[in-house]
Amino acid sequence: MPLPSLGGTLGYKRAAHLLHRATFGPTKLQIDSFATLNASQAVALLFQQPLPDPALPLDPETGTEWVLAGVTNANSGDPELQEIFKGWFMGQMLALGVPPSNQLAYSVREKIVFFLHTVLTCIQSKVDNSRSIYFQNQLFRKFAFDKTLPIEYNIKELTKK
Repeated sequence: MPLPSLGGTLGYKRAAHLLHRATFGPTKLQIDSFATLNASQAVALLFQQPLPDPALPLDPETGTEWVLAGVTNANSGDPELQEIFKGWFMGQMLALGVPPSNQLAYSVREKIVFFLHTVLTCIQSKVDNSRSIYFQNQLFRKFAFDKTLPIEYNIKELTKK
């Protein structure tokens, strides 16, 4: 038997619960704005916005990206690049540098990427390549909001044992 639809606005308590579960730490202002939305509007804002791909991580040694262009002798060593990637990925999860209108949807996408990264993970010490780890997360980012499948299907399929 399906659950009954939630009628009316979310209210503060439901909006706070939704945003705390779906994102990495909403602000009070964001919760207040979601409190006035109904469930359909909230889901549309979080899951149905077109989002740009994140800016590529930069190697501070050269000031250039290395994941698409490849690593050169001028770049930091790959162990350092792996640490740079981890810091960059944390920034993505926190939606740093993302316009405020997209921050929550961006944070939701990155939380799903993080979930997939932890469920379908590769051990960093075994992969030992910053570019491979980046492309794995980029694949998860692409799959996170695959419009051809319902999100429930994506999560169920990924968590099958």
